[in-house]
Amino acid sequence: MIPRFFLTYLLPLFIVGLSGAWLVGCESSSDNDDDVAAAADLSGDWKITQTYSTGISDTINVNITQAGNNIGGSSSQGPLVGSISGKDLQFTITAKLDKVFKGVVIDDNLLAGTFEEQSSGSVVREGSWVANRL
Repeated sequence: MIPRFFLTYLLPLFIVGLSGAWLVGCESSSDNDDDVAAAADLSGDWKITQTYSTGISDTINVNITQAGNNIGGSSSQGPLVGSISGKDLQFTITAKLDKVFKGVVIDDNLLAGTFEEQSSGSVVREGSWVANRL
């Protein structure tokens, strides 16, 4: 089990640090602007481990399909719909409570970020998540 301190404080700092390092490391030139803007290919099977702010964790298996910057798919909890722009992604799994996931692509096999469970637009629970490609 991952310590609560790590998930609450260190994982978000790690994600922000990776995002900042990626931005600083990017050179802006007309030759590679298309490479920077290109979205990663997320198609395939993923295991999402979500950890609530209370420290409780659970796992969701999802299958993601991708068409350009749009992602879709299915999970054991309902359909998945979202988008990706460069390294940033956002998607929602619609179930009894909508789960809104925001995060970054760390590499071809790892995604991470934060999530909120929402009911009628109000946040019910929140936490962090990590997804590994199966």
